[in-house]
Amino acid sequence: MELINHINIEQMLLAALTLTAAGIIGFWCKDVPRRVWGLIIRQCTTSLNITSSHNSFYNLMKFLEDNYNKKNFRTFKLTNGKWGENDIATIGIGYGGHFIKFENIFMYLHLERKDSQGTAIDKETITVTKIGRNRSDFEVFFKAISTDKERESNIQIYRMDDYWYPMSQIPKRAMETVFLEQDKKDIILKTINDFINEEQWYLDNGIPYHLGLLLHGSPGTGKSSLIKSIASYLSYDIYYLPVSSLVKIEHGMSTLPLKSIIVIEDIDCEKAVHNRENSRGTSKRSRIPEQSSEILTDNADLTLINFSNILNSIDGVCSSHGRILITTTNHIEKLDPALIRPGRIDLKVEIGYVNIEILNQFFRRFFGKEIDANSNLKEKLTCAELQNLLLQKKSFEDIVNYATYA
Repeated sequence: MELINHINIEQMLLAALTLTAAGIIGFWCKDVPRRVWGLIIRQCTTSLNITSSHNSFYNLMKFLEDNYNKKNFRTFKLTNGKWGENDIATIGIGYGGHFIKFENIFMYLHLERKDSQGTAIDKETITVTKIGRNRSDFEVFFKAISTDKERESNIQIYRMDDYWYPMSQIPKRAMETVFLEQDKKDIILKTINDFINEEQWYLDNGIPYHLGLLLHGSPGTGKSSLIKSIASYLSYDIYYLPVSSLVKIEHGMSTLPLKSIIVIEDIDCEKAVHNRENSRGTSKRSRIPEQSSEILTDNADLTLINFSNILNSIDGVCSSHGRILITTTNHIEKLDPALIRPGRIDLKVEIGYVNIEILNQFFRRFFGKEIDANSNLKEKLTCAELQNLLLQKKSFEDIVNYATYA
């Protein structure tokens, strides 16, 4: 009897082990087709992932918008001009998979949205897959994408968010359309040309290949217009860092492409860069909390900007090779001397009110006339006022009467 019971127990154990093994094998086998298919795909195809933090993402999306706008993709989404030359919403490919044909090469595109992690900008990834292991097809593809036919007449503007985010393209602006004293134009162009042409000299002498320009003057005198004309002259993109985002300057400087222009307008609006001598004894220097749990007071003098970090980001090791920094201010006297010393700012140019030379540049361009060099000009006249009169279709005589005293 005991022998029979022993045999039954062994049979039950054997049956249990057999069923367990069968279950494991069955569970594994159901994934075999998927695993085999995945192996075939990995061995026979090549994929490239591009995230929306990289400029190539937007180049690709605009390329698809321009060259495949008649293709009936399965899903679409509005792009809101994100990679176009204006803010008009256009229809681009949507999330999911899409097939395209590029020069007899079939490609599979998969657009996916990632977790935005609380930011206002979508974080997206597009995966480009093709048959074969030859990467030269990708090189041809992305060379076509990077060739922007509008590049000759437009410049791209990027804005710092969590990364450099492309805002729009704007038409290039010729230096001749900026009304400024000729000697100031000459010194700006000479400084820029010397910088561009002497790269090897910087390298040979161990000098960081950076250039800093400071444009200072009253509002409406044409500082922003001059920045656009400088970018147009060099065919450089503009990377705009809002003064409210100065806390991100280190990240912005370290992620700039080679040979680009970074712009910080109205930098005097940030108290962290104000003259320390003027503020000594009246307020505490801005600082970063030592502990994340430290509670900041409502004192307007406290800020999260670290002045030392700003200075080191401008001319430190994180600053990209060949970058040109252009800052503007309405109150140069407020800025700390350390911020605008040589090495950080190489050229300071005052963009002042309209004088006879500037006024005659304006009249020659729009009316082909001039006024007498001894005319009495209205005080504190700006180029913005002249432009406003022009937009109102005022005549030459009307503008002369507005700009001068009898």
